[in-house]
Amino acid sequence: MRLRQIGKNMRYNKQKYEGKLDLIVLIVYSLFLFGLIETINRRSFIKFIDFALDFPIQFFINYFLIFMILGVSIFLKRKVFYYYIASSVLLILAISSSVLYSLRGMPLSPYDLVSYKEALNIANVFLDVKFMVAGIAFLLLVIIFSVLIFKRFKTENRIRNKFDLVALLLVATVFFIVVPQLKAAKIVTAIAWDPGLSYETNGLVFSFADETFMSIRKKPKGYSQATIEAIRSDLDKEAKKDKRLIRTGDDRPDVIFVQLEGFMDPTRLKDCNYNIDPMPNLRKMMERYTSGLMNVPVTGGGTARTEYEVMSGNNFEFLNQGEIPYQTFLAKRPSISIASQMRSEGYRAEAIHNFNSSFYNRREGYENIGYQKFISLESMTDVEYTPMWWPKDKILTRYIMGELDQNKSKSMIYTISTQGHSKYPTSNMDMEYKVKLVDSKLPKQDQNQINYYANQVYEMDQFIRDLKASLDARKKNYVLVVYGDHLPALNIITRNMSGVDKFSSLFAVIDNMGIKKMSIPNDLQAYQLSTMVMELAGLKYGPMNMVHAYLKDKSDYQEKMKLVQYDILFGKRYFLKESEKPIKNNKMQLGTRDMKLESVEKKDGKVFIKGQGINRNTRLYIGGEEAQVYFVDDKTLLLKAPNYRGKKIVYLEILDSDEKPIYRSNTLVYKF
Repeated sequence: MRLRQIGKNMRYNKQKYEGKLDLIVLIVYSLFLFGLIETINRRSFIKFIDFALDFPIQFFINYFLIFMILGVSIFLKRKVFYYYIASSVLLILAISSSVLYSLRGMPLSPYDLVSYKEALNIANVFLDVKFMVAGIAFLLLVIIFSVLIFKRFKTENRIRNKFDLVALLLVATVFFIVVPQLKAAKIVTAIAWDPGLSYETNGLVFSFADETFMSIRKKPKGYSQATIEAIRSDLDKEAKKDKRLIRTGDDRPDVIFVQLEGFMDPTRLKDCNYNIDPMPNLRKMMERYTSGLMNVPVTGGGTARTEYEVMSGNNFEFLNQGEIPYQTFLAKRPSISIASQMRSEGYRAEAIHNFNSSFYNRREGYENIGYQKFISLESMTDVEYTPMWWPKDKILTRYIMGELDQNKSKSMIYTISTQGHSKYPTSNMDMEYKVKLVDSKLPKQDQNQINYYANQVYEMDQFIRDLKASLDARKKNYVLVVYGDHLPALNIITRNMSGVDKFSSLFAVIDNMGIKKMSIPNDLQAYQLSTMVMELAGLKYGPMNMVHAYLKDKSDYQEKMKLVQYDILFGKRYFLKESEKPIKNNKMQLGTRDMKLESVEKKDGKVFIKGQGINRNTRLYIGGEEAQVYFVDDKTLLLKAPNYRGKKIVYLEILDSDEKPIYRSNTLVYKF
């Protein structure tokens, strides 16, 4: 009995002694973990020290936040296990953010976690096999250690020292009282236009937590029915004063938008000279037509964000930082865009993209903003690829012209290109380099990246040349809008050594109607581009176009835009007239629907499936079950196991990247 009592006393004394150390361990370990996280995120311990010296307020905010996260262990029996899990999660976030910043020039956002499917879809392009294997091995080690630590460490009591609880509550109280005041005073504020700079200034943990918290949608100050209706009334009065010539009937142009992936003028890069001009055709067009630079909301990546600003006229600063509308609010609720606006004016609205339809959830997002048809990579044939395995853009001309030629009404076609996508190789590729750097003093890896990129730009420039020639040959009015979605994620740009504004992208509005070239303001925004196009083309403004056209020179422009944007996207839509409201239950056609099953032919014991519009996404069904085939060419499939007997119904299906059917061909009955 005495031995048992002594044992209990020893355990009690041990717990009491360890309890006194809990707070010291928490204080010291929080600082250590904070330093490790920021060193990884900034890829430099010196930069972490600079952060502590330059931004002491943000330093302590991050430290207190990590202290509170780890301080939850006070309430748990498995304290060591919680420390391990919390530390692992924070370190994985830091590593992920550092990798993403290196690849695209932007840190990790909470909305990137929503885009995990897209990340997995292109991970093999950005990350080599060794890196992916190392990542999987690291995650396996985390899991194994989690199990071992969970089984090994457990304390008798949850709260072993009441002073620990007092200290934690004190830090939490100070944090949740002081931080909101600092944010209100703009002493601590997110830099929406530059997430990378925002994370550098405010620290990774606080920035990520703040973005997550701010993802909760809030009604802007001053929002009411009376306010919105008053804004609309004023804009309607301005519209009546507008003396623009509005084109009608056949005088109206077809409107083609082409968003070029990662496109910029390579000659803008500091100290970069080339043997030939990387974009001679577009340069000539920009000299002749309305063109210039516009501010975009992203750099290095985030294509869908610029895309949505141009399509909708909405300002990303009034949305949640880092979010992708197609995956958030547009996945649930129909809204307006240039597609719905043009449809209300009798245009046919179509989208074309030489990549997967489900990427960024475009398939659902496009349907909810009014597109009638979406042609994606899954239904394209004869696609050529870059050495980095991105589809080349010249294929887009065939599909743009195909839609224009078959549409009886006027068309608005929104095209999203892919060829200029990163990753850009740091070694020479097995390809012809028509464009080369001359007398460059840059490191060899940077030269290799720029040479590869400049040659992609050269081919994209040829695509625009050929598209314009095809449009000119039709001899029908058109307006071709060409712009870059963001700057490329070249190393010299992500390292801020390029000498260019990371959020400035080129555009050109090309036509065959003799439209007078317009001077461009220095602060043109991507969300204002479609309004400029409507003005140049002589077309009626949509709801958001009116805001930009009639308020842009007013002192309360941004304030009123914010209210109207909230009303249209998340509010009661007091701003919209009945004819302007989103299209309900829109049914968007996927693909070209030109796939046709023509015959089943048996030759030398082999069974060939013949047809039109066949590609690598085509599946063969015999008797209602999928049959295994070899892809031969865009007109032929070869049946792997021709062991069917009797009469069977045969048909083809096109599947998207998620293995979901897009459309089905006609059926044939064949006797095997």
